[in-house]
Amino acid sequence: MKSVVGFVRGIAFVALVAVVAGCASGAKPVAMVPTDAPAVAADNKYREQVKITQVTGGEETSPLWTSEISSADFKTALETAMSLAKFKNPAGSFSLQVQLIEIDQPLIGLSMTVGSKVKYTLTDASDMVVFSEIVQATHTAQFSESFLAVERLRLANEGSARANIREFLSPLEIHGQASSNDAATS
Repeated sequence: MKSVVGFVRGIAFVALVAVVAGCASGAKPVAMVPTDAPAVAADNKYREQVKITQVTGGEETSPLWTSEISSADFKTALETAMSLAKFKNPAGSFSLQVQLIEIDQPLIGLSMTVGSKVKYTLTDASDMVVFSEIVQATHTAQFSESFLAVERLRLANEGSARANIREFLSPLEIHGQASSNDAATS
């Protein structure tokens, strides 16, 4: 009888820990899309000319460990953001390769701050690099956003990725602007 009661208590304790700790879930692509990025100008040479050919460096989330940003989910978010900003074209003449270099996450904390470091490389049809930049961005998820640490970490991951994509789109938009030399030779 004692062993049955002990077993039930053990199961109840494990269930309580699972509920309080929560299971980790990966960053959601829709939450990584910046909604405030302006559409690119009509005369921008990258407008509807960029295809995303490769995204590497992400990690899959283990439900028993911590939230991560997978390469596939980051690619989905980036594709959506680039479509909204009018850069994306699956048949475009420029290829974008993306490498998630580092996702810096805290182990514990009431506020969770995540930093992302991502390299974006844009090449033309002849594989010549026309734009390359390493973008770093951070986001902090506050305790008030979620009681569960795993949820705050996911929110911080999403916010950092969202900020990183936003920070990438701005210089890409500037770099693609038609210069007075481009207009004179056209």
